[in-house]
Amino acid sequence: MATIYETDEYWSEHSTFHEGDAKFKATGCFDALQEAGLMPTTVLDIGCGSGRFLYELSEMLPAGEFLGVDVSPTPINRANSMHAKANVKFKVGRASKIEGTFDLVTANDVIEHVDDYIGFLRDIRKIGRYFYFNIPLDMTAFSVARHAYLSARSSVGHLHYFSKQSALATLEYCGFAVLHHRYNHAALHAVRAHPTVRTYIAALPRLATFKIAPNASVHFLSGASLGVVCRQH
Repeated sequence: MATIYETDEYWSEHSTFHEGDAKFKATGCFDALQEAGLMPTTVLDIGCGSGRFLYELSEMLPAGEFLGVDVSPTPINRANSMHAKANVKFKVGRASKIEGTFDLVTANDVIEHVDDYIGFLRDIRKIGRYFYFNIPLDMTAFSVARHAYLSARSSVGHLHYFSKQSALATLEYCGFAVLHHRYNHAALHAVRAHPTVRTYIAALPRLATFKIAPNASVHFLSGASLGVVCRQH
């Protein structure tokens, strides 16, 4: 059965292709790689969408060679028309069909969309030396109390929900050794991207508490995703 990504149901509802978040996500990835002491030269991005993330990352790693794959031709067509260049290529495809091994495999906001995310994570181990995952943290104390995490299913198609602890435990269960992890603070990004009174009011408690106690702030109030650098066990 075709997924909502292959039929373009998802992209018809998200016609911006989330490009406004691309530089924020690329910066988070680049910072995590630097903090882990890695400088990859070949990079595969799984579920690359319109390719803007990979383009931005290539600007930060100009000596690298980059390939983005996605199951839908719609974002790939946009990627090839807008974000491809000599060292950045895009194609329609599945991670399970990729041949060869890359220094780094990235998956930004991907595993929460995949039906069999355990099988997906195990399958991709063979194509990377190192891995970077950006994982939304929908499962917080307040979201569980109010069942608010379910809004991520209707709004952006999340099928699975993670906390920091469950995300790291899942990666380890699937055969990855976690080398480094960090919060990518989406609340701060939202204020910078949309500096309105409403976004300031929404972000203020998250920003204030994150400065003092980041783990408790994210656990109770959300406002961040988790960037994780891994290798195979």
